[in-house]
Amino acid sequence: MDKVLSIGLRGMHSGFQSAAENAERVVRSFQDGETDDAVSALIGLRLDQRQVEASARIIETGRQLIGSVLDMYA
Repeated sequence: MDKVLSIGLRGMHSGFQSAAENAERVVRSFQDGETDDAVSALIGLRLDQRQVEASARIIETGRQLIGSVLDMYA
């Protein structure tokens, strides 16, 4: 069970880290006038959002699974 939660947390961490990098790219792109890179970075931000959402679902599913196992032994 810990492995499931660990995978979810790593996925969230990775998504947040990538989102921060992509947000930085968006800012730099507009400062430099490079709109193509801004579009790419915005798409990356959307992908990062999906990764974090999916990872949160993994954590929630793991939590529910742990609860079900505990209920079986109670």
